[in-house]
Amino acid sequence: NTSNSSRSDLNVAQHQICYYFASKGAKQDKDQNKTDVKEKAQKYLQAGKGCFKAQDFKGAIEAFSEAIKLDSYNHVFYSNRSACYAALDQFEKALTDAEQCVKLKPDWAKGYDRRASAFLGLGNYKDALL
Repeated sequence: NTSNSSRSDLNVAQHQICYYFASKGAKQDKDQNKTDVKEKAQKYLQAGKGCFKAQDFKGAIEAFSEAIKLDSYNHVFYSNRSACYAALDQFEKALTDAEQCVKLKPDWAKGYDRRASAFLGLGNYKDALL
């Protein structure tokens, strides 16, 4: 069906445009000092949030993954990427990120919520309650 093909092409183009514009600021900073790594990671966080808001979950995953490469100790990056994976029904990946989030910040309730959501998506209702 041509309308499905056109819609798919539109979704791919939307993803590329969203990620390009949302992450443009972060990529321009490539040559700055290592002291600015956390700031660059925050730019990718904002890019990811923009993509998530536009329901471009693949673009958001790319942005959050870049943030994690720069700062792998920030629990929010894993939490947000977990939500993206869950939105795409990739619950194993959502669970992996949720577990990392909880490991990094065990006193943050949202991490446990992400983990429970992933367990629910996997049909593991018992572990979702823990």
